[in-house]
Amino acid sequence: MGMGNHVILSSPEGKRSFPVVAIVRDYSSDQGAIQIDRQVYEEIWKDDRVQSVALFLRTGAPEAEIRKSIVEQFPGLDRSIVSNSQMKKDALKIFDKTFAPTSTLKGISLIVALLGIATALMAILMERSREMMVLAYLGLTPGELGKINVYQALIMGFVSYLISVACGLILTFIITYAINFRSFGWSIDILVDPFVLGKNLLLTSIACFAASLYPTYKFIRGQVLAGFQEE
Repeated sequence: MGMGNHVILSSPEGKRSFPVVAIVRDYSSDQGAIQIDRQVYEEIWKDDRVQSVALFLRTGAPEAEIRKSIVEQFPGLDRSIVSNSQMKKDALKIFDKTFAPTSTLKGISLIVALLGIATALMAILMERSREMMVLAYLGLTPGELGKINVYQALIMGFVSYLISVACGLILTFIITYAINFRSFGWSIDILVDPFVLGKNLLLTSIACFAASLYPTYKFIRGQVLAGFQEE
């Protein structure tokens, strides 16, 4: 079902065809709903009853005072009035509590990644010790050899970033258009924010740079470089 198609509904006058003029996302039901203009609905179904009313306030309007005035005129609506802004705050609060462990997992994964990069750099330095020794014989200073190690860590982080972005986008499409749609019957729009990607790239670069400091320090001041100088 898309824009320009028609929906056939049963009415007191028989089956009627209605054009689809807009499609919106509504998460209040997993079955979906059809919205019809009220004048058209009253004209065909002869039903003028009202079940809910939506009020759109101007920017800066006193929400609490308007709610109080409505309750004073209609006392039975005290518990039925729902503010979209308050509902949004409550929903975000629930989501924050639900995904609070995710932040802890992010911190743990970052620490594990730092240790992994540092260990990999140490292993690479030990494996390429002969090559580093030759570079030292050719005139490279300990500082320049250390820069090579730092650049190597940054390249490793950049390649890992590219792989993670590609895998993350693929997983996002799978979850959004396959898992959520088939399991819950709803989907959401995917928005790729360049700011988030840039922030993650910056965080990755800082993490890789920090992880390379200790191996580089051990390489310059430790026993590895001393062994090079002795040979």
